[in-house]
Amino acid sequence: MTGKLNLQAGSVYDILHANHKPQTTEADLNRITNLRVRKIFDGTGRATIELEVETTGGRAVASPSFAHARTRGKYEVVHYPEGGVDEAIETIRSPIRDKLIGMDVTDQEAIDATLRRIDGTENFARIGGNTAEVVSMTVAKAAAASLGIPLHLYLGGTFARRFPNFLINIVGGGPTAGGEIWRGRGPDIQEHNLIPIGFDSVFEASEAAIEVHGIVGEMLHDLDPTYTGGRDYEYSWVPALPDVPCFQAVADACRQVSKGRRGRFRLGVDFAASDLWKPDQNAYVYAREGVVRTRAEHAKFVRELIERFELFYVEDPFHEDDLAAYVDLCRDVGNSCLVVGDDLYATDPKRLQAGIAAGAANAVVVKLNMIATVTDTQHFVDLAKTHQIATCASPRTCDTTDDTLAHLAIGWGTTMMKTGGAVGGERLAKVNEMIRIEERLGGPARFAKFPTVQP
Repeated sequence: MTGKLNLQAGSVYDILHANHKPQTTEADLNRITNLRVRKIFDGTGRATIELEVETTGGRAVASPSFAHARTRGKYEVVHYPEGGVDEAIETIRSPIRDKLIGMDVTDQEAIDATLRRIDGTENFARIGGNTAEVVSMTVAKAAAASLGIPLHLYLGGTFARRFPNFLINIVGGGPTAGGEIWRGRGPDIQEHNLIPIGFDSVFEASEAAIEVHGIVGEMLHDLDPTYTGGRDYEYSWVPALPDVPCFQAVADACRQVSKGRRGRFRLGVDFAASDLWKPDQNAYVYAREGVVRTRAEHAKFVRELIERFELFYVEDPFHEDDLAAYVDLCRDVGNSCLVVGDDLYATDPKRLQAGIAAGAANAVVVKLNMIATVTDTQHFVDLAKTHQIATCASPRTCDTTDDTLAHLAIGWGTTMMKTGGAVGGERLAKVNEMIRIEERLGGPARFAKFPTVQP
């Protein structure tokens, strides 16, 4: 026998009786047959959207993390139409559903282009970026289901086998601590992070971070006996303390947990500096500290924290319009530290190209929600990789238990993935899915390598 039989998946009966009924082609299996949309709740109790995309060959469900005003950058897409979640749902029911029925679910670029045509604006101001995101992401999942493969393999191919390094928020503050009514009661900086390095498995890396999280909670109580264990929207501790003692607690807990373990930790920070920046004062305002810092004073403070705590990851250290400050910092510390743009780039390839030309950062945050489609996000990741820029896939603060981000991070081959806090159902849903993927792949986990700066 010289040939090789190539069969579509099906029963023995179907194969034996193939000549007695019409053949089902691969294209037929990939046709979108229905979109079902409903309103559900995210982890903060806010209404959000869940979508099912059905094809002849499969179905997929997604309820991605949607952006709310508290943590939104000015260069992101417009996330909701004027009528909010309800109008977004009606838009999916018509005209989006009408246009997508019958399309090939594996033609992601065509589907995302259709969403842009329906919207007709540059920033999804008409139908909402959240609306486009849930459709684009669920279509990708449905395409993988239709082909009978996991989403990470569908996006990245056979060699999508490296796991992103976790970036985990231990102490929270700033805009994630509860909004303006809580301003000044907790730390001013949004995230005090750690990155597990050198652990043998996804489970071990997360387990060690969870242990750090627990120890830090005890330390914060010792530093402030009135602290009752309050947490932010990411399940990170929010004590009534300034930032430096919080960094010190995380650093001390990391050293304690590292003893006797093969792995270790590097520290990081998300300043969310656009939230600290007050244009009317031309300064960064630290409400908890009661300090107003000029641009120069803030830049000095950033460098002091990097040096004192040997920070490896520094996200959004300056507000989103201060490109020059990013350039200066990257020039000064970029050989030993990741200078990370989130609000600066908003997952927009055009903004990233400008940053590359200026030398503004050596790492970027990747949020599908900021740009709204899988296609545009893929272009952003590809551009970053081409220029040896580290990538960090991230959910939004107001998240759901959807685990798709784990597949996106592996499929795109991102260097890191934000999990939010070390605990919490929305956060650990992604980690648990990575544990399952690791089991299916077999053998010890291979974590992504950092393209330039080594931890």
